[in-house]
Order: sequence, then structure tokens, then C-alpha cells
Amino acid sequence: MQADAALDADPLVGKTIDGRYAIVRLIGHGGMGKVFEAEHIGLGKRVAIKLIADTADADLRTRLRREARAASRVVHEHVVAVFDVGAEDDRDFIVMEYIAGRDLDAVIADGPLPVARAIAIAQQILRGLAACHAAGIVHRDIKPGNIRLATGTDAVKIMDFGIARATDARRATDTGHAIGTPQFMAPEQVVAGVVDHRADLYAVGATLFAMLAGAPPFADTGYTARLEAPARPPASLTALAPNVPPALAAVVTRALASEPEDRYPDATAFLAALDDCARKAAARADAATRPLGDARPAAAATGRRWRPLAAAAAVAALALALGYLVGSRRTGEPVPAPRDAATTAPPRHRHRYPRWSPRRHHRWMPLSTHRHRRRSRHASAQRRPRGRKIRTRRSAGARSGPPRGCSRTRACAR
Repeated sequence: MQADAALDADPLVGKTIDGRYAIVRLIGHGGMGKVFEAEHIGLGKRVAIKLIADTADADLRTRLRREARAASRVVHEHVVAVFDVGAEDDRDFIVMEYIAGRDLDAVIADGPLPVARAIAIAQQILRGLAACHAAGIVHRDIKPGNIRLATGTDAVKIMDFGIARATDARRATDTGHAIGTPQFMAPEQVVAGVVDHRADLYAVGATLFAMLAGAPPFADTGYTARLEAPARPPASLTALAPNVPPALAAVVTRALASEPEDRYPDATAFLAALDDCARKAAARADAATRPLGDARPAAAATGRRWRPLAAAAAVAALALALGYLVGSRRTGEPVPAPRDAATTAPPRHRHRYPRWSPRRHHRWMPLSTHRHRRRSRHASAQRRPRGRKIRTRRSAGARSGPPRGCSRTRACAR
């Protein structure tokens, strides 16, 4: 309550800036100045106004204008939007998007975050940084104090582009100076070396370390100690937070590598590694909350997926069996019983020469050696002695045409 009263006691609260913005309350303050919640009088829209201190020098004014230009070049859901710039009583200000919520450092002060929540916040930071890097902007001051979390949704907004620099800009005011927060600065940034987008990835790794362990990797280290040993490895994450999965600890370790070449090449690669860790963490959480009887959900799901196919195969097999039985009854053929192939001789061909022949019955001779002629029944001719006429007769009830399964060849026997 006392802190809220101190914030509301600022002399600018209740006043109007530039004739358009009514100051509602003081949100926070820092080295560059103060941040107020305000309302656009004409639009009735809530905004945030960063107003630099009245004692600011030319360097702070330059940084404020740089922040406005850098943030306006990036349009992304995880980057705070800049609406306007101006001056009031010789004090420069910028008008930004207002986000109702808390800074990430205030959330970390309550204790380490759950693994899933920490990964989700880091993923949003990396998405916003990917948009910044694509626009040619290196933030150079990623830390929990510059990350805003929306109330209720944990939606991330990257703020404070005051020391951001375009990748194509010349090093003028920062030559020989290390600008940033020592606990989250990359080694090359500490020694004022060449800084590129991989310095932001180092800062994201340090921020993720702080979310998981409750403290930054160099919590007790100031700028002087970092300058003396810039490549000193950070504290062990698994020692400070034993509940962190080894795969996630490996991702953080790579992001905090001393050499830029050993880190992730870009924000997209870092994001892909965190996506894989998020899937594994979700699978572990699901397995921990699953009942003991459901030990193999994947196998059960696979079995359920094959059940319709197995049922369809069973129905098809039953239909084939019924069709075979019905067809056998219609044709009058008996359904063969199962026999032992080892003890049963192969069946003889049913289409043979007729049992009678000229040798056994010399008075009856077949007209053809084949049992069935073309479009005729079984025909035989009676040969009479002394050249008399041949009388043809047909056996009564003989079938017309060849039997089923028999080809019209001269010899039926195989």
C-alpha cells in the first residue's frame, strides 16, 4: 500500500502532457526516467508514456529516440508497439502500447517458475527476437526487467529498446563502453567487443536460467567481476534446480556458451530446441497424471486404431465362407471334408475315356475319341456288318455341352 501511495504521489499524476495525454499513475522508474500509465484524451485509449528525467544529458535523449525508432521498425505481437514521440517542458517522451500485467523480474522474485511456464515464456521471447533480428535490430538488453507479462495470459511483450542498435549502424557513442546488465550480458558484450544477434540469444538463456533457478546465472557478480573473467562459466542449473529435465538443462548450457559460434545460430534454432523440450515435458506430465492401469497409452491407442480394420477383415472372411457354402449347394457339389494330405492320394480326373471301347464292345463304336463333341450329346454309331447304313442313337438324358472345368481337347486325361 505504501508503494502504491508513493507511485500515486508523483507530481505529474493528474496532469496532461502535450495536450493529449492525461497521466493516470506512475508504473515504474529507472535510470532513463519514468513510465506512466496515461489516457489519450481524444481516443480514450490507455497508453504507456516513458518520460526521460529533466536532468538527462544528450546521450539519454539519443537513446530514447533510438528506442522509438527501433521499436517502430518491428511490428510483432511480442514486441511493444510505439505510437508517438514528443517533448514536454524540454523533456522527451515516447508513447507506447500499455500492457496490464507485471514485469518478469517481479514474477521471478516470487520463486522459480514451473518448467512448462518458463519454456512458454522463453518461446514467446524468442519469437519476438526473431522478428527484431529479421528487421535488423539487436536488442542488447534482454533481461527479466524488460519483459512484460500480461495478466491472466502470460502474453510476452519485449520492452526497452533504449540501447538497441541496428546491425548496419556505425559504432559511435558506445565504442569502448559496455552497455547492458552484467548478469545477463554475453562475454563479448562485457568486453565491448563485436555484438550481433547471438548476444540476445545469450541473454535469453540467462533469463531462462533465472526463471528455472529463481536467480540469474551470475547473481552475485557485478560488472567488475564479469570484466575480469568474462568467459567464466555460469553456475550449474541442475544443482540449483534438480527438477529441470536434462534435455532442457543442455539447451540452457548451449545458449550460455562463452563463444558465439557455440551457441544457437539464430532465434529459430533456439526456439526449435525449446519446442522439443516442451513436447517432452508435456509427455512426462501426462504420464505422471495417468492412472496406474493405463501404463501403455500408445499401445492401447494403436490397438483401438486397428480394431475397425480387424472387424472388417472378419466380416469379409465370413462372407466368403457363406458364399462358398451357398454356391456348393446350388451346384449340387458336396462340400469337401478336410482330409489329411499326407495319407490321401491325389484325386483322379473325373473326365476319362468311356469305360466301353471297340475292343470290349465291338458292335458299338464312338464317333469321336472325345466324350463330348461340339454342340452335341454323347453320340455313338452302330456299325452293322456287310456295309449297311450306320444308325446313330443318342443316350437318353445325356447332358449338352462339355462339363464344367473341361476344355475341348482331344484328350481329357492329364
